[in-house]
Amino acid sequence: DIPEPVQDLPANPEPALPKDRLVAAREAAEQGDPMAYYKAVAAGLWSAVAEKTGLPVSAQQKNMAIARLAQKGLSVENLQLLKDCWNQCEWALYVPAADNEVNPELLQNGMRLIASIEQLP
Repeated sequence: DIPEPVQDLPANPEPALPKDRLVAAREAAEQGDPMAYYKAVAAGLWSAVAEKTGLPVSAQQKNMAIARLAQKGLSVENLQLLKDCWNQCEWALYVPAADNEVNPELLQNGMRLIASIEQLP
């Protein structure tokens, strides 16, 4: 018996790395740029939400996004945290304040939320 020839396989393909949706927020925090920071956190959250819910990022309809995430099983606590993060970003971006600073807790919450959203079915 002659064994069948072995087909060439790719040499150890690299596993796909998870998207770092908050890299721009981290960079803005390091640079001390609160406006860029809050904009990047909001964009990172919307990116994860849009991908998981199928809503276009351009739609950015919070109520519809929250409803779809709830249907997919995101916890009540995380749904509220998402609303709070969005509100904090909007407040920082659209209410003029001379004392706007980077809030590192928002980045931590954003990372936890994105991880939870990405694990949904």
